[in-house]
Amino acid sequence: MGVFVQISDFKEGKFKLALNQYNEGDLQSIIDKHEKIYIIELFGLAMGNAIYSAPASQLALTAPFQEEINDFLVISEGVTEMLKGFIFFEYIRATDIKSIVGGTVQNSSDQGAVLKIDVVNRYNDSIDTWEAIQYKCLNDSTTYPDFNGQEKEGILPI
Repeated sequence: MGVFVQISDFKEGKFKLALNQYNEGDLQSIIDKHEKIYIIELFGLAMGNAIYSAPASQLALTAPFQEEINDFLVISEGVTEMLKGFIFFEYIRATDIKSIVGGTVQNSSDQGAVLKIDVVNRYNDSIDTWEAIQYKCLNDSTTYPDFNGQEKEGILPI
């Protein structure tokens, strides 16, 4: 079971997946494998482990926020939404499934371009939140002295 992300997060909304008793284990494995890694990459080892162990200790970073920092509007959808985007990306990539309005279906070659753009857009939305959180940390080293996160870049659609 994830700290920030649960299987139930993928049963409705932007990251809806067609889940059943046969594939929920696959999704849980991806959550278990990637959730903590993304948090450590986002914040750095010490800060990432501390936040993963006690997410409520840093709600100023993990909850959604909109702030002006150095005359720049910084918007974060929150760590949970960000992770849902990354986990969705990892799941789709690992299972050869595509998401459509009514749920998800097996990817086919004639609709592959639509799939790639859809998944890439959701991944890149998560990158926007990643960058907002890191910008906040970088511009307040007094509050976040242990911040040592890694940069992550978006994906260009093919």
